[in-house]
Amino acid sequence: MSWKQIDGYLQLLDIGSESELWGVDDYQVFKWNIKSWLHAKGVLASSIAVGADNSIWCTTKDHKIYRLVGGVDGKWMRVEGFLKQIAVGDENNIWGINSKDEVYYRRDNIWIKAPGNLSQVSVSADGTCWGVNANHEIFRWNGEGWDSIDGSLIQIKVASIHHVIGINHKHEIFLWENGGWKRIEGGLLKYVSISPEGNIWGINENDEICYLEMGNVPFMDHLVRPLLHFLTFPDTLPIKQEATRHKEDKQHKQVVLDTIRKGVYVENIYKLDLPRKREQQGQQINKNSNDIYAKNAKKSSIYNLVFALYDKRKSIIVGNEPLNLNSDDDTITLL
Repeated sequence: MSWKQIDGYLQLLDIGSESELWGVDDYQVFKWNIKSWLHAKGVLASSIAVGADNSIWCTTKDHKIYRLVGGVDGKWMRVEGFLKQIAVGDENNIWGINSKDEVYYRRDNIWIKAPGNLSQVSVSADGTCWGVNANHEIFRWNGEGWDSIDGSLIQIKVASIHHVIGINHKHEIFLWENGGWKRIEGGLLKYVSISPEGNIWGINENDEICYLEMGNVPFMDHLVRPLLHFLTFPDTLPIKQEATRHKEDKQHKQVVLDTIRKGVYVENIYKLDLPRKREQQGQQINKNSNDIYAKNAKKSSIYNLVFALYDKRKSIIVGNEPLNLNSDDDTITLL
């Protein structure tokens, strides 16, 4: 194993799934898209958090809380409350620290105060929550309070019960394994994160972005394989096969459009999951429902279309020309 670097410079970063790497440079928020950084404009962030479900939250210099809706080209939505640091495991596991080092977690859209004081907190999608205080002491949440853990760290990051990592005041990196801290040799980081797959990400003293592949699947495989899945090369397909693919694509898009018209939450037309138990915009989606939930949208044009359909608009401007949203054929051209 050896440390690798990607282009760019950051002061903060966080990673959800391996295809969702986000960071902050000079209070500006950016997302990595394989070869460059995309700017998510609209806020001046002092902390950034990425959930395993790829939900993006941040806090600002004046401790306001925002949640990003619509991907990198979307809109930052204000969330009530004030925090200096926020941590997101997924939409059901959100914790934060205020200016007094008081700890809060979110339930049913309400901030609930937890006991104790911490300077930094981290939570994963499975509910595992760790934190450190101003004295660099380490704590783990037990559901009612904090258990003290041996060691001394200035920052900690949790991706699951099996993936906990931190750095000490010397910028040395430690991984929690078998009830103890294991030193990760070969690098020093001033900020660290870890993916649900177990790969380590961080920023060194020069603001350079480094990663160490510890999981079963290399980082680049996570990024490239989904792209290859959605790319097609018509010139290389037999005519009959291409015609079948086109028909299937149109049928797929029609299902997406019908789903949106019903008012069901859809974020990504490229990946439709089977119905599953989930709360989304107050709507229960389960195996007995015909509702379809999809996540992780990539194109701002898709979001503009989806929002227009949810708002029951009759048209949308595309390339300075109005597009009739009452026509399925015209609307499908955007999907």
